[in-house]
Amino acid sequence: MTQKPEVNQDECIGCTTCVSACPVGELFAMNDENKAFFKPESVDSCCENQECVRNCPVQCIHMVDRS
Repeated sequence: MTQKPEVNQDECIGCTTCVSACPVGELFAMNDENKAFFKPESVDSCCENQECVRNCPVQCIHMVDRS
């Protein structure tokens, strides 16, 4: 089964390291709190290389099964 990244908003510190690490440019940062998120239509473009997961300093991004 393929997976998609999921960001725990409560743990995200808004550093945007994951945004820079995403090789397909589908990870974004919100303007108000600068927390990481995926647009619902963009998460399907995830290449599943998990660079965002590996680069997150607080480990708030996890790969979950697509439903």
